[in-house]
Amino acid sequence: MTNILKIALHKEEEKLACILTAYYNIQIKEEMIGRALVNENFEWLMFLYAFGRNKVGNIVIDYTALFGLIIKLDGENREKIRHILDWKIVIKDNILKGLLAHHLDTIAIENMGMYSRDLTASLFSYCAANGNSEFLKEALKLGAFDAQTFRNEGLIKEILKVLHQGSRTLFLMDVLSLIDLSVWKNKQLKELIDIINDYSEDVYYKNKLLLCANPLQAIALASEILDTIAKSRRKFENLCSQVKKKILNLGRKYVDKVIDEGQYERLIMTEDFKGRSVLKIIIERHLFELMQESDPKAENLMIKIY
Repeated sequence: MTNILKIALHKEEEKLACILTAYYNIQIKEEMIGRALVNENFEWLMFLYAFGRNKVGNIVIDYTALFGLIIKLDGENREKIRHILDWKIVIKDNILKGLLAHHLDTIAIENMGMYSRDLTASLFSYCAANGNSEFLKEALKLGAFDAQTFRNEGLIKEILKVLHQGSRTLFLMDVLSLIDLSVWKNKQLKELIDIINDYSEDVYYKNKLLLCANPLQAIALASEILDTIAKSRRKFENLCSQVKKKILNLGRKYVDKVIDEGQYERLIMTEDFKGRSVLKIIIERHLFELMQESDPKAENLMIKIY
């Protein structure tokens, strides 16, 4: 039956190939999928996925693998990817994850409305680990993820775990500035405060905040997050205030060690996921410890701007 299917596709009898795929348990080879992509047999491929025939032996050719094949054969061919996105079939596989696995963030953003069912807590965790910052930024700004996503115990545990390890610190601070932390439990918020406090007390030369791409931005965002927690949970107000003072003191020490004015300007003008420069966050949140009047770098930058 596999040979008949091959002949049907070769003779451009795609309708027959679809019927055979739907009603017979045919063994599929990876070369058949590759050839179908080259010959643009997208209707047959849709049947392959809709009826769960997208297997080569025991290996499932999921959306991640399918988009990988397209990229391998034809580069980032948007037209071919569009054909697959237009299937709109309901299967267990997450099509947004398939795009994001290959860092096709722009295409995923354009189609997340159509595939909103795929905007799950597990997708959020995957994006955070995979570095899909562009997608997460836009999805969070648009409120694309359901609010209940951020109550997910597994997701919160993963965020706190990564923060505790000190990897992707700036990225996650940006993420936390966009999500509703008021839905977190007191225990989870306390753990987040403790993590930020640990940052403030860490040895300077190996401090996890100071080792990120923009320590000044990370410290400003951490201060804002502490303010947000204090506002949503009065019981943590004093603790947040204490930790905030410590983290701002760390920021002041860091700024004092930045000598080059060009580097200082890059640090202070970098924008977060909300499109705010560090300077704007400092002004909005009154974080003036990070921009002392007595600092000539700050004075020269303000003169340059205004």
